Amino acid sequence: MEFLVAQISHGGDRTCTELSDALKSINEAEKQASNLEKMLDDLDRKMDYLLEAMADNKQEADKETTEEAKE
Repeated sequence: MEFLVAQISHGGDRTCTELSDALKSINEAEKQASNLEKMLDDLDRKMDYLLEAMADNKQEADKETTEEAKE
């Protein structure tokens, strides 16, 4: 960080522009990472829902099979 401060102090406008561009890139990367996290969370919720539905269907099918076997 001290290096960046020294560069800004002595480097003039070019260094400030480079720093600004780098900060914009970092900010954009953080936004993309946040969006990916949201997408993964959404996918995780959907997978949980599907797994629960599959388990319920299997339980219902097992129940029907057991009832048929009793008859």
